[in-house]
Amino acid sequence: ASAAGESTPSLRYTRLLRNPAHKSYYILKTLEWSLGSARVAGENDFEVGYGTVLDSGTTFTYVTTPVFQSYVEVLDEAVRDSTRRVDGPDPSYPDDVCYAAVANAPPLTEESLVDVFPNLTIRFEGDDELTLELPPKNYLFIHGHVADAFCLGVMDNGGAGTLLGGITARDVLVE
Repeated sequence: ASAAGESTPSLRYTRLLRNPAHKSYYILKTLEWSLGSARVAGENDFEVGYGTVLDSGTTFTYVTTPVFQSYVEVLDEAVRDSTRRVDGPDPSYPDDVCYAAVANAPPLTEESLVDVFPNLTIRFEGDDELTLELPPKNYLFIHGHVADAFCLGVMDNGGAGTLLGGITARDVLVE
């Protein structure tokens, strides 16, 4: 049941396609990713390796190297005036991309992420090109060792394709 005045949005769909190269995988036809109004990657960028696999059993999201590099470049540009880079929580992963607020700015909090970081929009083939708009909590996680810092939960997957993990599916109803 929903609270008074609230309505549950109707479900929208994208097809699950059998991956021709790997018959045990179903993929989603991904058309585009953008952060705010800035395009990160297009359709051809997601037709690599396995394609786009939805995997709720994997914590983070993994994308091909070109998509990852573009993502970080677009994100850095979007938050450059309000954040600074900090080292990641685990020295075993020196390529982690983590952010804290710049000096003299309010600290980053789970609530303030939406004021600093752009939404991630993913367009899929589907009902009139299904668009999924996700807030920053769907691609950032709490640093763990640096107070008020957050790290990118989108990782470089080389050329193996795109895997949408649990972080991207936070608060998304999947049927």
